[in-house]
Formats: sequence, C-alpha cells, structure tokens
Amino acid sequence: MKMRVKGKIMSETLEPSLHLQAGTSSRDQRQEKGEHLYALLIKLRAQSSGTLLPHAGQLAHAALLHWFAQVDPMFATHLHEPNQRRPFTCSSLWFPGSQKPISSPILSRLHHPIAILPQHLYWLRVTLLTEHLFQTFLARFFQKVVPNAGEIDSGPGLPILRLGEVPFDVVEVTTTPVGADQDQVLLWSRHTTYSQLVEQARVLDGKKSTIQHIGLEFCSPTAFSNGQHAGGKQMWLFPDPQRVFDSLARSWNHWAPSQFVLDLQAIQTYVRDWVAVTEYDLQTHVIHFDRATQTGFTGRCIYTLLEMNAVGKCHAPPSLAVGAALTPAQALYLLSIFAFFAGVGYKTTMGMGQTRCLF
Repeated sequence: MKMRVKGKIMSETLEPSLHLQAGTSSRDQRQEKGEHLYALLIKLRAQSSGTLLPHAGQLAHAALLHWFAQVDPMFATHLHEPNQRRPFTCSSLWFPGSQKPISSPILSRLHHPIAILPQHLYWLRVTLLTEHLFQTFLARFFQKVVPNAGEIDSGPGLPILRLGEVPFDVVEVTTTPVGADQDQVLLWSRHTTYSQLVEQARVLDGKKSTIQHIGLEFCSPTAFSNGQHAGGKQMWLFPDPQRVFDSLARSWNHWAPSQFVLDLQAIQTYVRDWVAVTEYDLQTHVIHFDRATQTGFTGRCIYTLLEMNAVGKCHAPPSLAVGAALTPAQALYLLSIFAFFAGVGYKTTMGMGQTRCLF
C-alpha cells in the first residue's frame, strides 16, 4: 500500500487484509509472534529551539510509548511492565549530516547538549517486530489529539513528537522493501518478513566465502548485562560471539513464528566450538541517561566460522540440528541480518545496540 504523510510517500508492501483496530486489544488478543518486521525512519522538523544531549534514546522511548498510549492505553501499559522483551527499538535523534544512529563527530561531544534549531530537520529510527505494534503506530496518524500548550496544531494524521521540552512535527515516515534503491540514510529503513529472512539464509552455500565470515557493525553504544553483583550492576563491553548470537537467538525465538524457532542449545554449542573473533575495530563511549551513565562500544567485528578451515580434517563440526531447516552457519547468518531490526544487547529500546550486518 502507499500511505501519504504530509504530502510525502510512505512505501509498504502489506497484505490487503491487514487492518487497524486501535483501542480494542486485550492481553489475550495481542500477538506475541510476528510475521512482518519494520524499520521506520521518521523525519522530524523542530517547532522551536532547545537543547538535547546527543544520546536522546531515552526521550525517544518515552515519546513512542506516549504515542502508543494515545491509541491503545492497555497495550502501552503492558509495554511499560518490567522484566519483559519489548517488540521495538528506538534510535537516538539523528542530527543533520549523520548517516548512522549516532555519528563519530557527535560521539566526541557526548557530554555536551546540542542545540536544536527551529524548522531544521532531524531523523529518528524505530523498528517494530510485530504487526500489532505496527498497526498501533500507524493508527496514531489517524487520530486527532489536542496539542499541549505552546505546541502548534498540525492537524489530524500528523502527530507531534516531543523529545524532552522540544516539540517536533512529523514530516515524513518511510520504510522501503528489501532491495529498493536508497540513499545512505534510507539504508536504515526496511520492511520484510520473518519467512523472507529464513529463505534468504537457506539459499546460502556454506562452501562459499560469503558465509565463512560474518561481520557486524555496532553503530550506537552497545553493552551486555552481567547482572547484579556485590559491587552493583556489571556490564560486558566486548561483542564476543557467545553473547551476541545468544542475545539475537533469544529475541528471534520470542518474536518469530513458531515454525522458525531455533534450538538455543545447539546454537550455543556451535558458537562456542566453531566461531571466533578474527578482527575488530571498536571504541568505548559513555552516554548519559536521566539518572545514570552507561558505557558502550561501537565499531565493527568480524566472526569467522572455523568449520570452513576444517574441511578434510577429522575434527569437522558435528551435524547439529538448529531448527528452521537451517545449517548452523545459515542460522548465524539469519541472526546477523535479524540484528538490523532487533538490535543487540542492553537497552535497545533506548537507542543502544543499533546494529547491521556488513554484507
């Protein structure tokens, strides 16, 4: 379908039977499994001047939940509940000239607020892992909501998004099918399905070089929780394969259709014995949330599948059944392309862990 938002086109390839039913969900009606995945880019125009810290992911998270609450309060309350997986991610605000969720010049000034200029354009990236969440998001554009004091009434279908004290007009929302021609910013936009990702992985030939190495780029600060200890919460600041692919596999199993569920133990065994980091270029950065700071890493990491070097040797990997009719190598490739939508690690709903596959 084609959706126009303030004269701009939002491209989607949705099934005709996909309908909006805002405000009618209950816990039993909500779909915990998805079929479609969406990576949306929201173009924003600042209504007034102000300042924001470069890492505004926490504010974007709050603004998105506020939108959901305006459409479906029960669903938004469910998304607020602690200790659960949430079917979305948010980026920080992208500033003019940035082509990633957070750019290197900005990273060097993370402790200092950046001026927001009225009428200037900015971007925000949101990924949605279920149809119900996409429908809730889309329904917000068809509701009339009275603006807060000091905000400009943009009319029905054009909600205002407030980050901190700065209100933004929504100028455009974009997502594109896989394979569409895109500029550098729009490369972060995509629409696909879980089944399409699985088919993309199934056609890979494990004997070819394209699957001997898997590269991931961690484009916003990324970290893994080591849990609470006597000295407080501890974080892990390196993308070792066990943590990366276990995080992705658990997220995949939670949201993907049941016929595509992966065997976590088989994945863990294969990664432990047959996957190694062979190259990386990483930096650490400190980001600021409202009540705490968080250190994370950004950069690139290459994972080598060691079975490709074991051909003809007696220590070739065992034939592991990982599920979804995939070989272990294909399953890791599947998870690496899923990372584009799910993110990796800690606080992905607040701008951390924005990740993409390098091939």
